[in-house]
Amino acid sequence: MIKVCVGIVVLCLLEVELRAQQMNVGVKGGLNVEELSSEVAHVSNNYHAGLFVKYDASKKTTLQLECLYSLNRTRSEGEPYLVTEFQIPLLFKYFILKPLYLQGGLQGEILTKAATIATESQVWESKGLHTEYTYLGGVGFNLPSGFDLSLRYLHPITASVFNQPSFQLSIGFDIY
Repeated sequence: MIKVCVGIVVLCLLEVELRAQQMNVGVKGGLNVEELSSEVAHVSNNYHAGLFVKYDASKKTTLQLECLYSLNRTRSEGEPYLVTEFQIPLLFKYFILKPLYLQGGLQGEILTKAATIATESQVWESKGLHTEYTYLGGVGFNLPSGFDLSLRYLHPITASVFNQPSFQLSIGFDIY
């Protein structure tokens, strides 16, 4: 209870500071797409959700930091896996013509769990910090109402069993 109260006080104090600094805090979520398929099972096991903070550096540029919980269905050597991870992208957005922008950046991924889909047996669980890195690029559409729609391509810097190239389709909303 004390943590919740402290969190609310901190958010209220940040809100005053954020308005003065041209910063926004928001929520976002969407789909992870590794392979195009019409099967509903592929969509239900491929999503991300989280929070973001963005700073409007100028009228044309924005820096954005996100923290996303992600569930990915991936395949390696014919074996399907379900991977749970936290994704922390740092993005640079350049507005070509408001509201259309290009985005690019780097993403750190903290793997927390991986399991085979067929047998649901766990093949890896975090016993320490296991990180992987990805670079990303994409396009987006930022509406004046605070909604943001984006499509990005993620490509691992070093490929691994649990980190495959994919797309993310997201919708976000500025809270503050």
